Amino acid sequence: MSKEFRIGLIALVAGVLLYYGFNYLKGTDVLSKTNRFYVVYDHINGLAPGSTVNIQGVQVGRVSELAFNQKKQTIVVALDIQGDIELGDSTIAELASAGFLGGQLIILKERKDQKIMVPGDTLIAEFDERLAKLLESAEPIPENIQSLLLKISAAMEGMDGFGTKLSKTILDLDTVLLQTRSLLSENDSKISASFSKLDTLITNLNKVVTPMGVTISNFESLSDSLKNAEFKATITSTNDLLQNLSSTLDSLKSEQGTLGRLMSDDSLYNNLNTMLVDMDKLLIHFNNYPKDFMGPLGKKNKNLKGIQQD
Repeated sequence: MSKEFRIGLIALVAGVLLYYGFNYLKGTDVLSKTNRFYVVYDHINGLAPGSTVNIQGVQVGRVSELAFNQKKQTIVVALDIQGDIELGDSTIAELASAGFLGGQLIILKERKDQKIMVPGDTLIAEFDERLAKLLESAEPIPENIQSLLLKISAAMEGMDGFGTKLSKTILDLDTVLLQTRSLLSENDSKISASFSKLDTLITNLNKVVTPMGVTISNFESLSDSLKNAEFKATITSTNDLLQNLSSTLDSLKSEQGTLGRLMSDDSLYNNLNTMLVDMDKLLIHFNNYPKDFMGPLGKKNKNLKGIQQD
């Protein structure tokens, strides 16, 4: 066997396999016998080679070829029908829709008491009314789509540059947040000291209020004693109370105890005075430059350390 013969044999086998494989992919059963019939339509609305041919929902063939008759302005459709299917001379080939987006198919409608047709005969053509109505209802769709596209285009033109503005806004917001974080970090120690002083003040006030509560309780006891004791005992108790008050005043003068220290030590007064002055400066700056605190976007970079220099 020569080399040329083997090459030719391989090419022949490859061509046969390619032919049968291509027809198999198109849905043609290459191993079964088929009969060809024809049907003539005025228009086919998307019918293509490979479209199915059904009888009562069962596929019995396919569209094999389409040919346009220019003289009669018609389309000749060739149908390959399974060899075991017999068609009568009154069989109708109705062009129908397989769905809104499913393309078209041909439905064969048979009638009884009819003469059997032979391959090559022409079937009766008919057009599905539902498909016609569907096509009529779909006519405004291209116009609506075009109008919708125009509106989308106009909206996109109106949004030209919006992305740049949005990016700039986000960058400005990020800058503001960074400046705020930096400001809080720089004044963290001062804020902590202020809260510490406030806590100390509250503690001292509690210490002052507690002895006052005891004093009030003593006055209540004194009132009850005055009601129940004799006058002499009352005088004695009053004298003791005055002595206690005298001792208390002496302890205040001697700078002993909390009240004595508060009366003689002016550090608490100075701290309170300093805190009130700082709060006053802060309120003045807030009143004159509110954008330093409330302006979220577009403000200049200002240092609030200037408050202490006012």
